[in-house]
Amino acid sequence: MKLRECFTWLRDVTIKPILIVLIATLLDKPIEYHLLSPLWGFLNLEYSKTLLLFVALISIIIGYNGWQMYRCKYDKKHISLYLMACGLYVLYNKRWSYINVWLWIDCWNILLSAYPLGVVAHWLYKRIKRYDGNNDELINVPPIILLDDEPVKYESEDEFRYGVFAQRIAQTITESTQKSSFSLGVTGIWGAGKTSMLNLLKRQIEKDDSCILVDFNPRESADVKLIQHDFLTAICSALKKFHTGATHIMSDYMKGLRVFAKDTPWLKVLDIFQTIDVDKSRHEVESMIRSIDKKIVVIIDDYDRLTGEEIVEVLKVIGNNGSFERTFFVSAYDKKYVNQVLKAYFHETVDRDYTDKYFNLELRLPDRKQFYKNRYLQKRLQALFAKGIIKDMNQGQIDEALSPVVKFIDCYLPTPRDIKRYIGLVMASFVEIQDNVALRDFLILGLIKYKYPQEYDMLYKHLYFKQYSSSSDTNYVLKDAQELSGVKSFPVLSLMFPSTETNEVTDKTFGYKHLSWKRSFDYYFFDQELGHISLCDLIILATPDVSIEVFKKAAHHWEADSLKKEVSDFVMKRATVVHSEEAFKEYLRLSFMARYFCPTHELYIHCLSLLVKNNLKENAKDFGLSTEVYTNIIDEFINKRQEWVLSAILLQDALTASLRPGMEIELIFSHTHLQSVAEKQLTNVINTFHAERATTEDVYEMLKANIKGVFGDGSTELSKDALSKVKEDMVNNAKKYFKDIVWHNPIQGKRTGIVMGFNSHLPLYDLFATEKIFGAFLKEVDEKEASLSTETSCLYEIYERFSNNKFKPFNKDTRESNHNIRQCDFQTYNLIFEGER
Repeated sequence: MKLRECFTWLRDVTIKPILIVLIATLLDKPIEYHLLSPLWGFLNLEYSKTLLLFVALISIIIGYNGWQMYRCKYDKKHISLYLMACGLYVLYNKRWSYINVWLWIDCWNILLSAYPLGVVAHWLYKRIKRYDGNNDELINVPPIILLDDEPVKYESEDEFRYGVFAQRIAQTITESTQKSSFSLGVTGIWGAGKTSMLNLLKRQIEKDDSCILVDFNPRESADVKLIQHDFLTAICSALKKFHTGATHIMSDYMKGLRVFAKDTPWLKVLDIFQTIDVDKSRHEVESMIRSIDKKIVVIIDDYDRLTGEEIVEVLKVIGNNGSFERTFFVSAYDKKYVNQVLKAYFHETVDRDYTDKYFNLELRLPDRKQFYKNRYLQKRLQALFAKGIIKDMNQGQIDEALSPVVKFIDCYLPTPRDIKRYIGLVMASFVEIQDNVALRDFLILGLIKYKYPQEYDMLYKHLYFKQYSSSSDTNYVLKDAQELSGVKSFPVLSLMFPSTETNEVTDKTFGYKHLSWKRSFDYYFFDQELGHISLCDLIILATPDVSIEVFKKAAHHWEADSLKKEVSDFVMKRATVVHSEEAFKEYLRLSFMARYFCPTHELYIHCLSLLVKNNLKENAKDFGLSTEVYTNIIDEFINKRQEWVLSAILLQDALTASLRPGMEIELIFSHTHLQSVAEKQLTNVINTFHAERATTEDVYEMLKANIKGVFGDGSTELSKDALSKVKEDMVNNAKKYFKDIVWHNPIQGKRTGIVMGFNSHLPLYDLFATEKIFGAFLKEVDEKEASLSTETSCLYEIYERFSNNKFKPFNKDTRESNHNIRQCDFQTYNLIFEGER
């Protein structure tokens, strides 16, 4: 707010309160003697607990209103009223103090301060809440770019050259010498620019002093029965600027027609004694128009949004009750729509040209040439580039990207509104993903998305592609024209997809970033993934060979339940795009990575459904595979010699489901086969761990896959042989296992103190159920490797505290800062336990 505006606001707010307080000060004695004292005596209020409670209740109600309306914009009058009350309180508080609560605070003080206290309290509450960490689940996502879709209002905005057509109509009206009423209809399909043309026509009519413009919108009438009343009222409002008798003349005419806003019983009684000749009153209206010596131009729009009854009322105005001398009606409508609505309204079975009966002349709004559409598209993209919305491109590249769209513009975007909506639709998705897609392909794909959304969805599901069999293929390839004969968007699709599966990454049409490129395809459909999945997460989820490390890192910010559900939904919906052997291998890997790093009940059920025997035929069919190939892929997955945790989680889920008593599920593999695979895989992963190509996490998870039995509550009993094998290896290779056997984190929000626990993947209770067993294990380690005595003594202390805390992480105070302590630094841990660190 500028300084001058600030002073103006203060003047408007304070001048009345100051004047009233000054008057009260000058008339202090008379006011006190004649008003305040008698009023106080009449009320005769005495101090009591009930009165005190009443004041408190009223204050709470006022304060609550302040709490509710703390974001409101306050009217100047209300602020002035409050300041006046404060001023009068200051003037009279010493003489009229009542119910002193504490020190100088009395009931009037409490009542006056209740509202601002409520406002301030709510403001403080919002400030505190902003920093309480409850918004951690929110993700910073870019806003959707909103582009203007309003009709043209001024000639400077006339990109489609409707101004010439509007000028021609305006000139026809202004130069016309016709005395009788004339109705002109401008027809065009929805979105063709009818409203824009009418707006430009209004500007032309307003320039001519020989015309009176009446802009009538029947949609603004509160009831269909009021349309004629509202029209005649609009005519009257326009004429009374030029004739003093316009109001009563038009009122008599409306009475004769019996079109009133409220047809009350009183008016009906008056009608018995007063009968108005309609013809005479109409003649008076026309005489008034002749005396004004101006043409009346009535603009009527929005027929396309009216019901049949409303259209009939408007046509009554044009054809009869409003067709005065020197009156020109210019209406814009979709002729086909209006005739269809009227056909339904009159319950006709034969098509009729109803509008032809009411309009003296119908002109078709000229189709915009492709040149204008192309230029408009080009200008809009140039404007987005100038604003920095389209980045890392020059004008020549934008024009080049737009050139393939041009040949389809008349077919896909027939009207100006279609073009505006198309640009808005494309830009809503493009801004965030523009670094990962080619603008040319995105603009072409946008045509399909706008015109044929169902085919757009089918394309996303890979239903138009030949199925590939090799992971080395870089591109998707369309099916033959004969197979896609029913696809209306095939000519557009053929521009974006090559005839061979393999292309060079540098190919300017089908290479990297283009729609046909397999690694780029999903980015084009980013807006298909509803919810909170960000583009960076989509890149990870959609990349076929994303590493486990990268996936695990991304999963850290999926801890919120809402985000886990979004990831689950993405993975499950992803099944619709899988139709080949190679694609199913990738999908199986994605499913179990998500199951492991982003565990939800929905993902557990989904992954288990892939293994259920009763689902075998249906699953194989959905993924475009034979049952034999489907089974072999899963068997290959559980026997893989890398990414051990993925096969381990599959084996864990499968064995738990097939062995749980009373709830056994028959899978495509027997539990004995799965147990033998788990036993073999444990040996393999331990050997790989020795060669440093696997981690302790891999070993522990594969150990948990060696399930011998399942209890009723779902907990598992691990194979004794597997436990012995891992325990023995932990003794023989203690140094390697001790590198990450425990963990610690600083206590959140504190400078000192840490939280400690054992590796979450380690089945600690299964391996070392008691302190005695764990002590014996550490003793074996000491005997095997004496240099690990620091580690073993510390681990015993950690185990003791961990088990005493019901096998949950425990807190330990530190004397010094809890930062800069390395993980598994057992020497430092010992100092902490001894109270020296």
